[in-house]
Amino acid sequence: MKLEDIRYVEDNPTTLLQINSDDNYFGGDSRTLLRSLYSNSVLVTKDLFPDVSKSIDKTRQIISHNLIFDVFVKPDPTPQAHCVALPKDNSLAVILTSSLVGLLNPSELQFVLGHELGHYFFRHYRYPKPEEAVNEIDYLRRVYLSRCAEISADRVGFLACPSLDDAMLAIIKVASGLSEQHIKLNTSSYIKQLRKVKSLKGYIDNAYSAHPIFPLRMRSLLWFSMSEPYYLFSNSSEIPPLNRQQLEKMVSKDLGDISDKLLFEKENELLTNLLLWAIMKLAISHKKLTKQDQTIIKEHLPPDIVDKAVNFLKDYSSIANEIVDKKLNISLNEISGIRKTKITELYSELVIISKKLCISEKILDTLMGKLK
Repeated sequence: MKLEDIRYVEDNPTTLLQINSDDNYFGGDSRTLLRSLYSNSVLVTKDLFPDVSKSIDKTRQIISHNLIFDVFVKPDPTPQAHCVALPKDNSLAVILTSSLVGLLNPSELQFVLGHELGHYFFRHYRYPKPEEAVNEIDYLRRVYLSRCAEISADRVGFLACPSLDDAMLAIIKVASGLSEQHIKLNTSSYIKQLRKVKSLKGYIDNAYSAHPIFPLRMRSLLWFSMSEPYYLFSNSSEIPPLNRQQLEKMVSKDLGDISDKLLFEKENELLTNLLLWAIMKLAISHKKLTKQDQTIIKEHLPPDIVDKAVNFLKDYSSIANEIVDKKLNISLNEISGIRKTKITELYSELVIISKKLCISEKILDTLMGKLK
């Protein structure tokens, strides 16, 4: 089984945004980066950091024997790690902060190292950067993709460490900043914090973060440990409690209830608006908008929105076609980059509505061409 087989289903940039397709892409000069790392950080070697070096070797053995990468430690009071891909050199650099190394034991460190290598294997370095977004909805889509990438990377991290407890302790330690002498591992107690997050409408803040909150990541990892992909990867002969579809559905719902909720709400608003003007275009291209037509449309859209659009068009009946075209084009521009699954759903609904309105296939095909 390949690592790609455990990738989170929503960690798929081709369904959302354009990505840099150049395998040699690197957001900066690799030599400049390496000079900085060698000048301001410490390269991990078995002579300097024997325990950290052992964790690196074990992670490499589990994830990929052939992968070339160096690990650096830099002084920083915040426990963090990140990797920088160097595709031109077919390698990468993993940077660990001193506080992270001091906080984790060797097994827990394997989870972090595996997580960072996961980002490299899944080519997350090619993903669109949130800071380069052109507007709010574009930013929300980019951080949504980043959060999905973290779920995939956590799964690789789990594969790299000896046990689920090691992965869970690594998460708790980084989230709290406390060492194991202060911690009694109780995953259910920590995951219960999600209830408070939901009741306090934490999704508003989490929607703008490139990382899912730690309780979400912990529960996602717990479900993954019970899933068919993990059992297959670990060559287990037992029957997993969750198949692949169940796993991804649970994880997606969890993220959708908190981190992704704001994005989905805004997307639905844009799609509703697009559907409205697409239907109006179909209706007035074919004939006048009758009362019966309006009743049919209201089966698919909120009645108050339909009434407002109809009244608006009545006020400008002489130029209704031009107005609908303008509204439709604006809506099309607004949904640029939206998830392809949502566009597919929109297509399906338009086909159903057009049949109810007795719209000719030629008119429908013309509209569909605009939406593609």
